[in-house]
Amino acid sequence: MVASRKLLFPIDDTEHTLNAFKYFLDKFRLDDDHVILCHVVKGISVSNAAEREKLLDEAMQKSKKDHEKLAEKYRLEAKDIERLTLSFELVFGKPGESIVQFAKEEKVEAIVMGSRDLGTFARALNSSVSNYVVHHADLPTVIIPRKQTAEAKQA
Repeated sequence: MVASRKLLFPIDDTEHTLNAFKYFLDKFRLDDDHVILCHVVKGISVSNAAEREKLLDEAMQKSKKDHEKLAEKYRLEAKDIERLTLSFELVFGKPGESIVQFAKEEKVEAIVMGSRDLGTFARALNSSVSNYVVHHADLPTVIIPRKQTAEAKQA
């Protein structure tokens, strides 16, 4: 019998990430997995101190509302799967750094995520979130490329 795994799956509101999640559910998920779906929201910068608090509060409320909609979309995708535990977390910060830090804090066994395949230029600039996570996380990281997510979309 395989013990349950605690995995981190970073999410956003793109179709590609949802398709990567579908691929994960179809090809990698094991019974009794606990998957933390983590939505990272970039912080906003405001130079005017008087406006900062108001804008931050508005941004926080919008982010929470968007996160709930996103969580519901992923819940629906997995609704028919038994023996799967999903939890949802909203994190503020730089995506790559926040994912790596959150994985460490939550003591997950692995990170599973989609890759947008930004191309040679973006890779040369090292600007991909998945690239950052692969090179900075101290645990196994599974990257589901765009090709596989296209297959999941067709299934």
